[in-house]
Amino acid sequence: MQWKWASASACGTSHIRLGTAKQDTHRVILRSGEKILIAVACDGAGTAEFGGQGAAITARTFTNEIARNVKRSLKGITDQVIWDAVDLVRDQITIAAKKRDLVMRDFATTMVACLSDGRNTITAHIGDGTIAARLTSDGLWQSLSWPEHGEYASTTFFLTDETDVRLRINRFSNHIDRIVVMTDGLERLALDFAQLVPHSPFFAGISEPVFVDGDHRGSPKLSKALQRYLDSPAVNDRTDDDKTLVIAAR
Repeated sequence: MQWKWASASACGTSHIRLGTAKQDTHRVILRSGEKILIAVACDGAGTAEFGGQGAAITARTFTNEIARNVKRSLKGITDQVIWDAVDLVRDQITIAAKKRDLVMRDFATTMVACLSDGRNTITAHIGDGTIAARLTSDGLWQSLSWPEHGEYASTTFFLTDETDVRLRINRFSNHIDRIVVMTDGLERLALDFAQLVPHSPFFAGISEPVFVDGDHRGSPKLSKALQRYLDSPAVNDRTDDDKTLVIAAR
């Protein structure tokens, strides 16, 4: 079974008011005849001058390095391979920072990544944002990786933290047929923080069009519709942050 997907990022109204650029980015790569999904969404820190560039470096470098290690299955993707990919990202950000006489925290970004063949799924997550998936057996949505917030309100952890990078790697062996990867801008719409579960109607609604009409090229038509949704008053009235959605179905 092949993965179909659509994706979009939209600039938050707070960035528009301040005249600052969107700092979210994302990337998707399919491998092994579109049967293995590699998806990542990154959110550059608003307090970091080059957070958006840090997010872009992270999305590109991480997906390329993981794709290089994927052969016909996910068996070769050990925890060490994931850590090595994160270390490579940090090296690339350090190089970019030195060129501008800056430090790595000036490129601060989160990372929300997912790899799946539908039977085995691996998540690699630093900071806030979330990953949710629908179980094929009963159609129920479950969280694969929950947001991690810092000690104070509106704080989190970053791939560029100088020490103790809080990379969370999880593995799942349940059959899944839909995955959503998102940055933190949509958390309050998509997650039930009281029960610590995904808000199923939200995920069902945004994933159904991809399941029905998506394709393995990223579904340009659906991605444009998703972009319009992220820019709509229904979303912007509830969040002023950048927001990113990557939706995959099989």
